[in-house]
Order: sequence, then C-alpha cells, then structure tokens
Amino acid sequence: MVAARLLLFLLGLLSATNTARAYEDEFGIAAAAGYSLARGHGRNLQGVSVGTILDYGLAEYWSIRARLDYAFFPGTGLDPNIHNATLGTEFIYSVDVVTLVPFAGAGLDVRGWHERSETDLLPAAHAVLGVDYLASRDWIFGVDVRGFVTPDPSQGRPFQLLAVAVIRYLLDY
Repeated sequence: MVAARLLLFLLGLLSATNTARAYEDEFGIAAAAGYSLARGHGRNLQGVSVGTILDYGLAEYWSIRARLDYAFFPGTGLDPNIHNATLGTEFIYSVDVVTLVPFAGAGLDVRGWHERSETDLLPAAHAVLGVDYLASRDWIFGVDVRGFVTPDPSQGRPFQLLAVAVIRYLLDY
C-alpha cells in the first residue's frame, strides 16, 4: 500500500502542469555546494566544494556553461590542508522531459592546486551527468556529478570527483 502511494506521488510529480520548454536564448546564474573526492599522491582526499555557474542556452537542447569552483580538503596529522580552484567551460545536452531534465556534457578546465607553499596550474577535462527539477519558470534545483581527469597523472592529482546540489535562476531579458 505504501509503495502504491509512493508510485502515485512520483507519477503526480512527473505529470505536473509545467510544459516542456527549451533553454534556447536563456541566461542563467547558479550556486553549487557539495562534496569533493580527489585521488593523488597515494591518498584519497575528501572535502567540501562551492561554486558558481553562468549558463546560456545555445539551442533547444544544447547549452554552454562557465564554472568557477573551489574545493577545500582538510589536512590530517602531518598532511597539510589542500585548496583547489577550477575555472572551466562545458557543453551540456539536456533531455527536456517537462519537469525533470536529465543532462550530460563534457568540458575543459584550468585547475589550480595549493598545498603548503606550492601552487600548480594544470589543464584538465571533465564529464558531467545530472538532473534538474524545474520548480518554476525562473527557479531550477538540481544535482550533478562531475569527474575531472588531469592529462598528466605524474602531477599527483590525476582524478577528482565532484558531487553538488545546484540552485539556478533563469534571467529574463
């Protein structure tokens, strides 16, 4: 009985009165916060991440995003705190399914790492998967997971995973 009620509730969410709409010619601004996991120097680093996103709808299903993210990995014992800043751009393909909008994309980044007194700037590439919930015509809530790969793993941080919750506002112009 509980499962049937839950299924009816989920079907009700999917059949909400919102109509499908494209993001074409739409500007958006967003804030993101979440969890970050990096692998490097023989250890796993776990931390928190915050970021901001600007996006623009290029066509009915395609958009481009510029991102600025910051991740903090607290040190343990003799290991120092590590800071990571990422500036990147990505192309997103969205499957506009009325209220829930799954998306996937890929992008290129410049990543800065600061540990003790050393700072490294590294190029990277990433893939992203996520889903947005269209709460209203202006407000979107979403989650996404982004995996970064540094082309030269000898730099010590070949991989990072970022999982964030996103609040996006579409700008009217």
